[in-house]
Amino acid sequence: MKAATDRAHDPHYELMEHRRAVTDTLLTGRDPQQWPGRAPMRLAERYLITVFRLGPDIGDAAADLRHRVESLPGVLVRMDISGWVALIPLPPGDDGRDTTALLRTRLPRTAPAYWVGTATAPRPDVPSGYAEARILAELGRCLQRDENICRRADLQFEYTVAAGDAARPGLAAVLAPLESQPVGQ
Repeated sequence: MKAATDRAHDPHYELMEHRRAVTDTLLTGRDPQQWPGRAPMRLAERYLITVFRLGPDIGDAAADLRHRVESLPGVLVRMDISGWVALIPLPPGDDGRDTTALLRTRLPRTAPAYWVGTATAPRPDVPSGYAEARILAELGRCLQRDENICRRADLQFEYTVAAGDAARPGLAAVLAPLESQPVGQ
């Protein structure tokens, strides 16, 4: 009992809990800046949403992997039963490619299996980006992909099958340039 009360008054623990609550709030589409009695937290305008799904043999490597991600500046992390989600702030002008490349340098090349679904979204659209990244991470896990970063551009067909109606606008954008092409026989 004493350990629980000590932890409740630990400033690091309180900060960690606050950051987790902010992450939960963003993932559900609410605005954490409107909390009464809390100093506003500086949030990014856009995020690279990353969902980590772990293979069965990852063991102790999971903590190392999570710490590599948590050390990124401004990252918000929320753990769940099958991995975690990290909201990585995108600097102005980054469409997600630069931050994905940075993330790739942080991830171990030799580790037990894990997959990272990624999507980018402005702060109000984090919930839809989260849904996309979850599907992509699960696709990577189910397909046992060799490439552990799972982007929609790399899994467009599989994503369309898995997401159904939610994937139609993205698929239409990919197919639009083909509309003016003659039909082969």
